Amino acid sequence: MGAPGVGTGSMDWTGAAIVYCGLTGTTLLTIGGEAPLDFFGFSVAGPGDLNGDGIPDIAVGAHRCDAGAVDAGRVSAYSGSNGALLYQVNGDAAGDQLGHDLASLGDVNGDGISDLAIGVPGSDSNGIDAGLARVISGGNGAVLFDVQGNHSNAQLGFGIGAAKDVNGDGIPDLIAGAPFELNGVDTPGAAHVFSGINGALLMSLTYDEDGAQYGFSVAGLGDLNGDGRSELIVGAPKSKNERGEAFVYNGANGSEIHAFEGEANLNWLGDAVGTPGDVNGDGVPDIIFSSIRNYTNGLVAGKVIIHSGANGTELMAHHGEMGSYTGESVAACGDTNGDGVDDFIVGSRRGAGNHGTALIMTLTGCTAPTTYCDAVPNSTGVPTSIHWHGSTSISADNFILQAEDGPIGQAGIFFYGHGQATTPYGGGIVCIDSTAGLWRVTPALVFSTGGDCNHALDFSNPPAPGGQIQPGSSWNFQFWYRDPASGHGFNFSNALMVNFCP
Repeated sequence: MGAPGVGTGSMDWTGAAIVYCGLTGTTLLTIGGEAPLDFFGFSVAGPGDLNGDGIPDIAVGAHRCDAGAVDAGRVSAYSGSNGALLYQVNGDAAGDQLGHDLASLGDVNGDGISDLAIGVPGSDSNGIDAGLARVISGGNGAVLFDVQGNHSNAQLGFGIGAAKDVNGDGIPDLIAGAPFELNGVDTPGAAHVFSGINGALLMSLTYDEDGAQYGFSVAGLGDLNGDGRSELIVGAPKSKNERGEAFVYNGANGSEIHAFEGEANLNWLGDAVGTPGDVNGDGVPDIIFSSIRNYTNGLVAGKVIIHSGANGTELMAHHGEMGSYTGESVAACGDTNGDGVDDFIVGSRRGAGNHGTALIMTLTGCTAPTTYCDAVPNSTGVPTSIHWHGSTSISADNFILQAEDGPIGQAGIFFYGHGQATTPYGGGIVCIDSTAGLWRVTPALVFSTGGDCNHALDFSNPPAPGGQIQPGSSWNFQFWYRDPASGHGFNFSNALMVNFCP
């Protein structure tokens, strides 16, 4: 995975690419960028074995690298076995930003090695910032062909993806987004599908809303309808008052299959799109997209949604923590836990206190809850902390909330809601935003002689309308309790964010 902000200072942006073991999360390789402001790791791809040693290799984009010219950009391929450099490809001219996006296409030139598609949105080859999609040999980095943007400022290659095979010739194709392409006098953006053999245009997908940035993100999904052709997905994060949209198209004829829209203005649904693989085991690839400015869990918390590739129904939704921009990137990562079902990865560029996080997730399993919002010490001298036991699976029906280190004999109650906050109140901090509603988990409890109390959730009995906990929903829990000896009268625990799964 890429970490373009890694460096020696807060604005260094030298960057790094890190390879982790899918089973354990152990770091296998760390490859550092070459110079400050290179943004090394802004794009990454796993093209498989490039050098014939039987070990999958990696490719990394650094779209602001100055090696060829200022901000010309660079893509580097490295050995997966030891991190040794295999080859590098530089942008042609200053400002090209080669490597802004990067995708492994599959073998387009018949040499048995997967080739790479590179986004070059700043290329001036057909006008200033017309953009370019470049396909290179995975074996040695040689340019196989280029496809130019249609006019100045179109920025073709801002988003680029493996379209898989859309024309049925057995050769993988590519899709490239041009989010600032003109349609008449407006600038809605476009996405174009090109033959993997020679770059011939196969299909153009267009939109009609000015400023929608349609083509900001693009991807091939695989065959959803059984016709042997790959379907396509295109994101338009600035459409509909920046609610954002994601569109799924039939790869054979370009007809629209599904359209998804953000929940509220400024949500930016469609910032990242793709397939997580077949996460529900029905034999059909599924659909994933993000809404990075969704604020259900607080300002720019972000949200990632998965829909069935077979029928478009929602399979799950994952809400990020406040300020994390969850869903900045989404991708399939194969079966990491050996359960026979594909898993997926979700990036949050400002998760974990602006350090950034990457979550490996599975639809059939459940991610562990996380705590946030530090509690204030109570009259016992320590803060009350919230914990959990059991499973976040609704079907398991064994999720237990627990509060520890409270004043013995004092009463309290768990409560929950969607949003996050840090609001001082009484002797502590309210960590849940009440704007979208708060629900009490009754009955009230009393701290035992051990200073703890617990409550098993009853998923079938919501405390009030709107408080139903369902698969795919995200909730934040906290404990309020009396604390007369503190001088404030009452206090709060820290908070727990829980993403419930089937």
